[in-house]
Amino acid sequence: MGIFDRVVLTLFTLSIAFLSALLLLVVLGWPVPLEILQANLSDLGGRWLLGVLAGVSLVVSVRFLYYGMRRPGERRSLIHHGPLGDTRISLGAVESLIGKVTRQVKGAREIKPRVSLAGDGVSVFLRAVVGPEVSVPEWSDDLQRTIKTHVRTVVGVDVHEVKIFVDNIASEPRRGRLD
Repeated sequence: MGIFDRVVLTLFTLSIAFLSALLLLVVLGWPVPLEILQANLSDLGGRWLLGVLAGVSLVVSVRFLYYGMRRPGERRSLIHHGPLGDTRISLGAVESLIGKVTRQVKGAREIKPRVSLAGDGVSVFLRAVVGPEVSVPEWSDDLQRTIKTHVRTVVGVDVHEVKIFVDNIASEPRRGRLD
């Protein structure tokens, strides 16, 4: 769930809590909320406002009902069927593996992998920061081959594509360690 959905859910929950508190006060004998509602229903502008609020609430409710009913775990993992049972490998584990592999490739400063399911394999998207000493075309070819072979060897799944987005080229070459 993204930040937008979290904000909408927070506002929706606060609205429902407020309306529930008002309804509870009406049940306990406070007539003012009912008088305000009656005044808004008798005015055309008030009816439109209440209708729009009801429509937005309905759309938000259906959206969150959809999010609550779907099963997110099935789409975020790979399944290997073996003779003794199934093995599930999360895409997060594959992303972690790719992150470790890419640190071994010379010239990579910062790599952020994102893995998605693609048929019977995976697709990989990388955001990278490289050093200025790197030839980006050669480096990206080497990185793509390394990721493809390593994921195939460790996870047992084909990598259909490795897309690389070089986000930045670092300003200084990496310095050696001081011993």
